[in-house]
Amino acid sequence: RVAVLAFLSQAVASQPGLADWLFEADGDAGTEAGCASAGGGDSLTLDDKASPEDGYYTGWILEVRGGRGTGQRARVVTRYDGAARRVQLGEPWDVTEASGTPDETSHYLLARQLQLSRFIK
Repeated sequence: RVAVLAFLSQAVASQPGLADWLFEADGDAGTEAGCASAGGGDSLTLDDKASPEDGYYTGWILEVRGGRGTGQRARVVTRYDGAARRVQLGEPWDVTEASGTPDETSHYLLARQLQLSRFIK
């Protein structure tokens, strides 16, 4: 089951726009949107509304929806520092002349991954 979930997480994260489909089905929409305050090669600093709890967004999917970095495929959050409000990503951003590294102009969407274990028996 773990291997299947890991494969599906990476497959879905590789498709721009699919983060909209990744949510909890128990009444919690499981998404948060905001404007980044900074970006790095494999990280993004979230806005002041983000959770201050360490690890809160670990395992979530992050997609840049506007500003610098738009159009890149979504990334899986592998670590979250609540004090700094910084997500560490499973792989670095694809830096191109067109998209660039996400920064303070970037608008993001964070989405919980669908809990497939509810359907896999």
